[in-house]
Amino acid sequence: MPPLPARLRRPLAWLSVAVAIWAAIAWLSGGGILEVGPLRLSSRSAERPAVAAALLGALALLSATADQRRAALKRTRRAADGNAALGAALLAIAITLTSVVIGELVAGGADSSGYLHQAQLWEAGRATLDAPLLDQGPWPLAGWEAAPLVHGVPWPWARRPASSTSK
Repeated sequence: MPPLPARLRRPLAWLSVAVAIWAAIAWLSGGGILEVGPLRLSSRSAERPAVAAALLGALALLSATADQRRAALKRTRRAADGNAALGAALLAIAITLTSVVIGELVAGGADSSGYLHQAQLWEAGRATLDAPLLDQGPWPLAGWEAAPLVHGVPWPWARRPASSTSK
């Protein structure tokens, strides 16, 4: 493919970045509509914008000579080195936004969940979790597969807490 002039190649690369951002927004939000004057963009999924961004980026990349690609890579590395703190801040913001939009609003895992569940049981004056359906599988100790993580030791019709606070 013959190289495109820079006046065409650069806008193609920036368009690729803009479409990639649109794909990320569509992925995070589940899609949406953007209207600017008579222009209307809508996406219900991120799949098509992501493919379009990849194709535009590949077209911009392949339409440059090897020397132009090397020069662009050097510029990108210099910009990345000079803006590492900004990049880290933007990445932290993106991760926070993603976790708020998609994930839970807590920072925890199996241990903290187990401790909280045990505290709720103790507050209710109980030490076991009633779970009669857990042992009804046709295989031995079927309840082990469906029991909550900290309640993994089977008793008949109940689960005893199995975390470090139960010792």
